[in-house]
Amino acid sequence: MIKTKMEISQEEITVLREIMMANPKNVKKRRWARIICAVMAVIMCIYTVACFLDQAIGYSVIGLAFTIFFIWVTTVGATFYQETIYKKVQDKADDRLMSGVREYVFDSDGVTVSSEVGCGTHKWDAFQCWGVFKDYIYLKRIDNQMVLVKKSSLFKEDYEALMSLLNTYLTQEKL
Repeated sequence: MIKTKMEISQEEITVLREIMMANPKNVKKRRWARIICAVMAVIMCIYTVACFLDQAIGYSVIGLAFTIFFIWVTTVGATFYQETIYKKVQDKADDRLMSGVREYVFDSDGVTVSSEVGCGTHKWDAFQCWGVFKDYIYLKRIDNQMVLVKKSSLFKEDYEALMSLLNTYLTQEKL
């Protein structure tokens, strides 16, 4: 049985958002958005040049605006948009769920989570996978909620026992 406590701060909330952004499904969505927007930027650039050569200045300006927009989405916009959505979701969550002290107990039955709001045990079947991100170990539940544990808060023996438990019951996700 491994016990650990953790204070949820802004750093942990940021790490959770970064883990969601690094998820392979989200990376793939951003990649497709970038490809589509890059193609659209090229098309709009050709359209803008054609309108300029035809001396249709109004259409050239509109084409240029769309070209700039698609270039922006291709470079930073897709990531910015997805991260903004995750920030809004986190901001709408109740503060009691996004702060405070969490106590985790890992054993062969599953993970027991205790906080000021309540206490509950999640069987290992309630989790999809686990992974390591920066100085954190995370467990992703089947409803996409996460358990986050700071590696530095674990003793070496507890860390090794936790790795053994996780490898026994779950598969590791590579980010």
